[in-house]
Amino acid sequence: MKLPHPLKKARDNREKMKQEAQQIVENYDKGQKPKPVDNKIIWYVIVGFVFVFILKCLSLFIGV
Repeated sequence: MKLPHPLKKARDNREKMKQEAQQIVENYDKGQKPKPVDNKIIWYVIVGFVFVFILKCLSLFIGV
């Protein structure tokens, strides 16, 4: 079994990344801009802070 040469694989990956970057630039020029942050991530952060706040309030009421 012959293994592929690591530099050849790196060259292929570089070409693939160049093509993907070119596609992103073309889409951006057409006005198809990606969202900067997914809304689910923002909601997870908000819910996490609320959950920690509720736990903190409960621990204060209990007196721990």
